[in-house]
Amino acid sequence: LNEQREENTFLIGGGIIEVMPHLVTVLVDTAVRAADFDEQAVRRAKENAERALLERSESRDIVEIQVQLRDAVEKLQALERWRKRVKHKG
Repeated sequence: LNEQREENTFLIGGGIIEVMPHLVTVLVDTAVRAADFDEQAVRRAKENAERALLERSESRDIVEIQVQLRDAVEKLQALERWRKRVKHKG
């Protein structure tokens, strides 16, 4: 039996993981395949959130902007960790 295994890496946001002896369950709020990750869109979202915080616009909720900024930063950090892991494997 010649099985080929394919590895897929996902960048996930929020959720839980349950590890049992013969089963792993992962429940997440969001998941994007690392290879399909739109880095430029996340960088734009980060820049927009930073600009909105600087402008202190009353029309937008500051907490919402901070959440968007944190989300973008976390995604970029996850992408960087994935890139380092892939680099070390290859």
